[in-house]
Amino acid sequence: MRPGNAPTRSTFPRGGGTSWGRATSPRCPPSPPCPPRSPTAPAPRSRSPTSAGSSSPATASPHTLGALGLADKIYAAPEESTSPEGTGAPERFELSQNTGTEGLLSLDGTLFIGDNTRRHGDVAEKFNEAGTAAVVLDDQQPQTGKLQAVADYVGASEAGRELVEIVDGQLESAKETVRDGAGGGTRIIQVTATGAGGQNSVAGAGTPGSEMIETLGFVSIGAESKLRGFSREFSDEGILAAEPDVIVMAESDYEKWGGADGLWEAFPTLQQTPAGESGTVFVMPDRQLRYSGPEFGAGAEALAEAVAELP
Repeated sequence: MRPGNAPTRSTFPRGGGTSWGRATSPRCPPSPPCPPRSPTAPAPRSRSPTSAGSSSPATASPHTLGALGLADKIYAAPEESTSPEGTGAPERFELSQNTGTEGLLSLDGTLFIGDNTRRHGDVAEKFNEAGTAAVVLDDQQPQTGKLQAVADYVGASEAGRELVEIVDGQLESAKETVRDGAGGGTRIIQVTATGAGGQNSVAGAGTPGSEMIETLGFVSIGAESKLRGFSREFSDEGILAAEPDVIVMAESDYEKWGGADGLWEAFPTLQQTPAGESGTVFVMPDRQLRYSGPEFGAGAEALAEAVAELP
């Protein structure tokens, strides 16, 4: 892996100190250039599809569509989307328990892509009844499966297979790094400032970060605790008892909390865990940690190397 491809490591002072020590090493560079969209893939419809994600930030569609060469076809994305493709969409919409199907239909897109079978099944059914194509990803399938599914939905299957091949190769490289090191069994907790309902949450099964952690042979605190998606159900006592060795978060979480004080305020007992006491916190690009997309493999490589370098 190229030098400087590891997550930023921030040393947080114990007890909620005021400084946020951010390392000066380069941020993770993007993964290898995505292959061009397959010339044999049928062209998408003339009208832009509506891209919709879940009420959590693990939105698959905008970032993946961009990697497939279809960023210009994204018409609408959730307000909480932080990917360039999502923030650049002509229309943004609130996606929460208060969001009505009628409001989404009024965006007048041609394809709805949901990423959570539990939350979006009924919505997709209403879209179909209204004559608008709608599909929902299985949020519990592997990230590469989600990537291929989106490619298949938009008629770019070959480009999807090429992306999946790249990601699979990166995952194998990352697992080799872990096998060569002494980090197997490391307990990692991913936290976010914008989870379910826009609340502070812990990542569980079905999220890219949790899957990445488990794929590398580490222990995902969220998945171990039977959490699904980005959950607010984890108590302060549960976090303390889980004893994570490493804390990971996305850059957007880093920015929203604004420093160590913000993190410790959000999760009061986290600073009393082994990770909190040692200040072992990794800050990763959103595109590598939060999204079901083509940079999932690069994120795995980065995390594997960062853990391997721990004392």
